[in-house]
Amino acid sequence: MRPTNRLIGLDLLRLLAVLLVFFRHSRPPVATFMSVGGWVGVDIFFVLSGFLVSGLVFKEYQLLGTFHPWKFLARRGFKIYPAFYCFIGVTVCLGLVTPSRNQLMSDLFFVQSYFPPIQIHTWSLAVEEHFYLLLTLVFYAMTRGKAGTGNPFRLIPSLSVGLACICL
Repeated sequence: MRPTNRLIGLDLLRLLAVLLVFFRHSRPPVATFMSVGGWVGVDIFFVLSGFLVSGLVFKEYQLLGTFHPWKFLARRGFKIYPAFYCFIGVTVCLGLVTPSRNQLMSDLFFVQSYFPPIQIHTWSLAVEEHFYLLLTLVFYAMTRGKAGTGNPFRLIPSLSVGLACICL
């Protein structure tokens, strides 16, 4: 058996998140009982995703001493775009929906939070894509020209507190 860096606790938490969302979309009485559970599951997923993806960026910086934003975005894109665009293509080609031009553009450019999408469930991918872009910008700004000058991430606690205050 080969060693892995996976944390079983995070995998179990991910399973819980999936089950909460799954039960939320099931039929009554389970859906009625789990009416809040779906949102909790989505929140758990977003937090886990942020933790795991930013961990990849930290690991890259730790190993290489630099951060390559375009490589990071390309890796994220190759993980999401093929399956997503296939899903949209099959949905449209099979005639499951007849999207307007605006709906199609909304999904293709991940702005489902601002314009009506083809499938309502794709809003979470838009949120995820926005997170990737913001994470890339913040990490690039922190690591740009900082090689060998201490910890470029020392501002993260202050940024986190500031962001939390703005959100409140």
